[in-house]
Amino acid sequence: MYSRYHAFRRWLCASVVICLFSLHVFAQLPSKAAILSTISNVNNYWIQSNKRAGSINNSWDGAVYMIGDMAAYDATGNSNYLSYAQAWANAHGYSLVGGDTTRDANYQEAGETYVRLYQLSGVASDLTHITASVKAMVNSSGSTDWTWIDALNMAMPVFAELGQINADTSYAAKMYSEYNYTKSVIGGPGLYNTAVNLWSRDATFLGTNIYWSRGNAWVFVAHAKVLATLPASDSHYAEYLATFRAMAAKLLTLQQSDGFWYANLLNPSQYPTPETSGTSGFTYGLAWGINAGVLDSATYLPAVTKAWNGMVATAVHTNGFLGYVQGVGSQPSSSQPTTYNSTADFGVGLFLQAGYQVAKLASASGTPVAAPVFSPGGGSFSNAQAVTISTTTGGASIRYTTDGSTPSETMGTLYSGPVSISATTTLKAMAYESGFTDSAVASATYPISTGGNTAVTPTFNPGGGTFSSPQNVTISTATSGAAIRYTTDGSTPSETAGAIYSGPVSISSTTTLKAIAYKTGLTDSAIAAATYTIGVVNRSLAGSTGDGFHVLALTSAQTGTFTATFDATPSVSPENALVGLSKGAATAYSSIACIARFNPTGQIDAYNGTGYAAVSTINYSAGVTYHFTLVVNVPANTYSVYVTPAGGSELTVGLNYGFRIAVTSLDTWDLDVNSTPPGCTLTANNLTP
Repeated sequence: MYSRYHAFRRWLCASVVICLFSLHVFAQLPSKAAILSTISNVNNYWIQSNKRAGSINNSWDGAVYMIGDMAAYDATGNSNYLSYAQAWANAHGYSLVGGDTTRDANYQEAGETYVRLYQLSGVASDLTHITASVKAMVNSSGSTDWTWIDALNMAMPVFAELGQINADTSYAAKMYSEYNYTKSVIGGPGLYNTAVNLWSRDATFLGTNIYWSRGNAWVFVAHAKVLATLPASDSHYAEYLATFRAMAAKLLTLQQSDGFWYANLLNPSQYPTPETSGTSGFTYGLAWGINAGVLDSATYLPAVTKAWNGMVATAVHTNGFLGYVQGVGSQPSSSQPTTYNSTADFGVGLFLQAGYQVAKLASASGTPVAAPVFSPGGGSFSNAQAVTISTTTGGASIRYTTDGSTPSETMGTLYSGPVSISATTTLKAMAYESGFTDSAVASATYPISTGGNTAVTPTFNPGGGTFSSPQNVTISTATSGAAIRYTTDGSTPSETAGAIYSGPVSISSTTTLKAIAYKTGLTDSAIAAATYTIGVVNRSLAGSTGDGFHVLALTSAQTGTFTATFDATPSVSPENALVGLSKGAATAYSSIACIARFNPTGQIDAYNGTGYAAVSTINYSAGVTYHFTLVVNVPANTYSVYVTPAGGSELTVGLNYGFRIAVTSLDTWDLDVNSTPPGCTLTANNLTP
């Protein structure tokens, strides 16, 4: 009896110690490294389960995941996440479901990722479709489009971002008009209940006391993103901030002991299980508020810590699968029950966004990165300057702006070389690095005397070349404030001749485009000219036994992530022939980076960096045409190969195979037929690009 008692006492003491230790850990925010590891684990699992980025839709649900993927990139710097988002955007042509005329917020959500990619690349055409959609709403009368609260998250951040990019306050004005209709007009009182500081999902829920967790999370995230984007001088900034703070205070009272917010906020016992998507949205907003200095850390950090630790402990599987995500719906009862094995793309996206903000909190007490230094420093100059930016903190990244806005880890241009300044400009820069607090923002003004200077010659994107479809060409000049005129009839543009450039130029037939830039006080730029050949559809290659390599230039050299396609028809089976991509015309297999092959054993395979392999066995037949899709990531030197037999379904041949030879660009198609077996030929048609 004595030994049993002491054994029980020892067990009880040990259990108490373990529980106290667990409570202590639960109350502590993990290290930044641990948070980034969780973000990577969850995103890697999703990408491995959805290897083709283009298979993810660009409606609201797929778009929310992609915003999360970009947040994971911003948090970790993993270029695979950026490449995945680029492949998704390219697969959808940076377009919107419903086209450029859509007013549906669910379809405008994709624009948030397009904007982020534009911020990184500077390619104006990334914004063509989302700008057309939003601008049409801005220019229209009436503001009754957002009739459900999810719409605030799907559209408001894009309106705010485009307004800042275009320095046009009409975007923010229209956004508020739509927002106010949702908040204060619909159904009489509007969807925001100031008595409880929560939102009804739509007018059908007014008076029901049902306040859906994820719906309110959408609203909370929208407020955070708008506040992060708009200047404090915006006429409605104070209202957005007051509503955000009121919601934050209410949310503190509704968080459950396990760290989650349940599906029905005011009646958590109705569906008393963890729910990750709403919890992620609230975590994002609270963490952002602390990071931005608009919420008190002492008050709100414990809730963020409890939420993040609760999600990681309860919803994140060891392999990175994210559970307890309520499926598509409009209210607490939708897609129930929510379980450990319930997941969805938008839930993963919200979790990754939350992780990014929480990771920033984890590094808030770190050593600051040294502030950037400009060379030459600000001052008056009589000619254009190439300004270098540096920081003494090794490994730190730098972002800068030239439009007066404040750079951050996600805003501004990533510094990669001297910044060309040809007109009076205020240059701002900040530096950041994992494990450090962001640097202070450095600023310098460069007054440039205009006497005798020349406007910078315009550039075209895409540049001239041969294309199989119409092109929307953007024209830009590095001279701030300069106007551009262009012609498409072969005549020479000038300050008074040609069309004034105001947006992408649509070219649907073979055209020579010319442009000039001009500005008062500057000499006109040189004339830029480029020819666009449109309508070459069937680009082909053909070869026969032992007759050497056949090559065809791509319509333009590729340096990023792109998709290449072709149709290939073998003459016999088996044969030994290939189609590939290289930098420069290939004269040997060893100089081809990407190779798809009809192999001599009768199957289709591809080169995986060290040898030929195939994920799926595809037996080929003589005279049958096979459609090939190559998804290529040049920076990563990897590619995936998909093949669709005539009348069949697409099959995977290679996934993220390594290039046979490392290259920095691809510009040539290659075709070769081996000398054995004799008498065989291979034709490849409809090669793109």
